[in-house]
Amino acid sequence: LVRFNYQTPKSSRFTILFASSPKDTGKFGKRGIYMMLDAAKKIKDEAQFDFSWAAEGRYISSYLRVKELIAKNGLTNVKVTNNIEKDMNERFAQAHCTIIPYTELGDFVKLTPNSALESLAAGKPILCSSKSGIAKMVKENKVGVVFEPNRDSLIDAIKKIKKNYGNYQQNCRKIAETRFAKKLFEEGYRQAYEDILAKKE
Repeated sequence: LVRFNYQTPKSSRFTILFASSPKDTGKFGKRGIYMMLDAAKKIKDEAQFDFSWAAEGRYISSYLRVKELIAKNGLTNVKVTNNIEKDMNERFAQAHCTIIPYTELGDFVKLTPNSALESLAAGKPILCSSKSGIAKMVKENKVGVVFEPNRDSLIDAIKKIKKNYGNYQQNCRKIAETRFAKKLFEEGYRQAYEDILAKKE
């Protein structure tokens, strides 16, 4: 909450940030890579995807593979970079929203991805598949749009979040502060330990 703050995107082209790159190409399907590329191919200039890849070590092969897929499909509305970002707040500043596109739940994904929390702290709404652990929170607090994990549902969600962007955006920072503040986190852990100790006594 200290490191992130809202900044208006410089580009007028609606930009969707994907900041949760998988290192295993075998998990591209489960992590929603193919679904996003398929959606990008259909929506064309209506929106663009910004893939922030951590292309170090074991991530190199997956980075090269996603670049190959982008080129193969002639996708001019998908950008992928392989920099280790020193200031992710600046990357969120360039986006209108952040996407959590899981097509399956499992131990290969985080129930609450860091990129989702950082997006809220930066005041940016979330496009979230129903297979994410935060889908209920996103829907109930109106900080984004939840979609079923398929291309057409994602495209509909993109249209919806664009149409009602201001309504979603204004809720993001407030929910970050009331649900994920450090003080609340520490208090929750303190209470949990006190409850455990009380039961032992």
